[in-house]
Amino acid sequence: MFSFLGNYLYWILLAVTLVITGVVTVKSFSRGVIAQRPGSVALNNLLILIGLGLLLVVLIEYSWFAAILTVIAALIVMGLGGRMVERQMVLGSNGTSEPLTDYLKQNIQSLDIGDDMFGRLVSEYKDLRVVVEPLHKKMSDDEIRALYAMITCSHEFLDEDKAIAYFALDAILDGSFPPTDALAILEKAFGPEFVKSIVEKDAELRTRQ
Repeated sequence: MFSFLGNYLYWILLAVTLVITGVVTVKSFSRGVIAQRPGSVALNNLLILIGLGLLLVVLIEYSWFAAILTVIAALIVMGLGGRMVERQMVLGSNGTSEPLTDYLKQNIQSLDIGDDMFGRLVSEYKDLRVVVEPLHKKMSDDEIRALYAMITCSHEFLDEDKAIAYFALDAILDGSFPPTDALAILEKAFGPEFVKSIVEKDAELRTRQ
């Protein structure tokens, strides 16, 4: 029953299957798959089919027990990968803002931006410290939607600019200060007084520290 454990080919198949499982897990959270881009979805589905094919090879060449062990190992990798990606993209670290709120998700999915930029923005914004009381606690849903709509309806922005503006607005609503390079984009959407108030508040807090 356990003779396959001494077969190096089985371990190669297992390693490849686990790598594919990890890649599929990460790709499932990627911007392309979330936005249902044909290329990204097709690649993800292709990897899934390859993984299933390798599992079938294990079942045929070795035994059902080998296939079960392979499935269990793949499920473990899938679970660990999913938790890691979710923590990085959604939860952030203790005391930090949460960059992928519902409003941000709804708006970011409509943009045509690459996975690299999406990942960079997530990484850049996920560890911003919450330094003031979140503004979203003082605002109604309609008021928050209106702010996002001002970015969405702006004809001055490319999709990349809108993505930065969405993340920056989300940070402000969550009580954080966005990076300086995002302020110029926010100024186009909301006007100089909006940005001026953010800069003054940031300077005030820095003075107190």
